[in-house]
Amino acid sequence: VEALCVSVQIGIQKAMQDHGISQKELADRLGVSPARVSQYLSTHGANLTLATIAKIARAMGEEFEFVQANRRVSKPNDEWL
Repeated sequence: VEALCVSVQIGIQKAMQDHGISQKELADRLGVSPARVSQYLSTHGANLTLATIAKIARAMGEEFEFVQANRRVSKPNDEWL
């Protein structure tokens, strides 16, 4: 579970970097304090709900996808692993 949480936090941080969004700007977009965003991104901070992750993604104009680590998405005429 912890590895998934860290993976999501890293994904959010990467999206922030890609879009040049600071923690303060994300906080403004979400209507929360910069301290709350800091908690979202801290490995010792808040346990993000799917709803919170969706709000963060929408605030950055991003879409996040959860993919089972040991599977890949099949293509037409392709078999599952």
